[in-house]
Amino acid sequence: MKLALLAGFLVALGLTGILVSTIVRVNEHYSEIETDYGIILDAGSTATKAYIYEWAHKTTQVTPFVLLSMSKDNVPRTYKVPTGIASIYLNSTEVSKYLDPILDWAYSVVPHKKLSATPIFFQGTGGIRLLPEIDQNTLLTSVRLKLQDSKLKFDPTYASVLTGTQEAGYGFLAVNGLSGNFEKTGEHVLYGSLDMGGVSSEIAFSSKDNPENYTFTAEINGTLLTVYAKGEDGLGINEARYTLNASLYMNSTGTVIDPCAPFGYYENATIQINNHIHWYLLMGSSNYGACAAQIRYLVQQLTHNIPRPAIGSTRFITADHYLDVKKFYKLKDNANIVELQAKVESFCELDYGNALQHHNDFANDVQYFCFMGNYIVSLLQDFYGFDPTTRHILWKDSVKKAPLTWTYGSMLNYVEQIPADTGSQTKIRVIRFFRTAGGTVTLFVSSMLVVLGLVLYILQKRRATYQWEPIR
Repeated sequence: MKLALLAGFLVALGLTGILVSTIVRVNEHYSEIETDYGIILDAGSTATKAYIYEWAHKTTQVTPFVLLSMSKDNVPRTYKVPTGIASIYLNSTEVSKYLDPILDWAYSVVPHKKLSATPIFFQGTGGIRLLPEIDQNTLLTSVRLKLQDSKLKFDPTYASVLTGTQEAGYGFLAVNGLSGNFEKTGEHVLYGSLDMGGVSSEIAFSSKDNPENYTFTAEINGTLLTVYAKGEDGLGINEARYTLNASLYMNSTGTVIDPCAPFGYYENATIQINNHIHWYLLMGSSNYGACAAQIRYLVQQLTHNIPRPAIGSTRFITADHYLDVKKFYKLKDNANIVELQAKVESFCELDYGNALQHHNDFANDVQYFCFMGNYIVSLLQDFYGFDPTTRHILWKDSVKKAPLTWTYGSMLNYVEQIPADTGSQTKIRVIRFFRTAGGTVTLFVSSMLVVLGLVLYILQKRRATYQWEPIR
């Protein structure tokens, strides 16, 4: 009987210790202020990419710089329609259908109770800037009608076509906002931004010498930023390649030989002259020297009326097609132009079969990367004026796991202008279970007491069952 009582006592003591060792509490360090949401549609020349951002509800006029574009499991909150909306701008019904999957996706991500307070912005870039103004307005009218009828917050001013300066300036806000530079106090260096789209190319950096047409301003936490920012339509990777091929076509009498395309590759290409479409056969020749020379001349012709930016010693972060080149050529984050050029030269001498063999993960686009590599080398060196050996160009896929895109800067600029809601103090209490180091020891000892108590209880039961009778 005494053994059974001891067993029961040990089990009870052990279970109490296990309970005490696990502490449940509200951890105030993890309390979260109520969050708000915003959506930006980047309507480019070849696709529309939608981004959903989240930020702490503003209870002071200080901008919360943690704009999240990632879900809690680090999945980007992005959606892409892989065709440009500019191709259907005249048909309002098609524009409506085009936007439907984006809206359905947004409704599935943003909490239902937040939908009506979540702004959605449609911001057109290079592909839409190329349209005549009357056609831009036709497209924007269709977009506004669709978004006004959505479950989201929308104002007609939320749909617009960005200027090249705005797009470049938002890129500047993005790289510095994501890098945490706007959270720092005192004197510190701000990054410049380099962006390469299909139609346009952008550059922006902090400078005291800003011509009127190249100035972007933004007020961040009471500090007025004046930035050199410029986007040039026609300098994007697709437009530049089209311009080069058009030049080759005009100077040929039959088949067009493209020194930038690999030998063994050919395609049926088109060119528009005086509103007429002309078909021609383009064949590659894998000629690095001729390709590099023609691209240097192309860049000279495309930029001869554009003043060269005075970049000084600014460190730049790249985005968009710059990163396609980084991935293709397997560049380090701080690769210089000399290193890129060496890789480009080696690749440009490959025929189509060997190019595919060495880069089978780029099978659909491998024929374009000799041109892309040479074009970026020439643009950086011959126009922007970078020293070929500089380490001031950072080829970064993302910053703090967030996609590096000008849309972040656009949303940051919007959040900066939101008035503070000083009456809101709502917090989400986060319950977390944890054990202290001492609690772990207590848990181990308590578990052993439970085991010991159970063993004693079993022994007691066996002893009661097998009682020996005395010999008479």
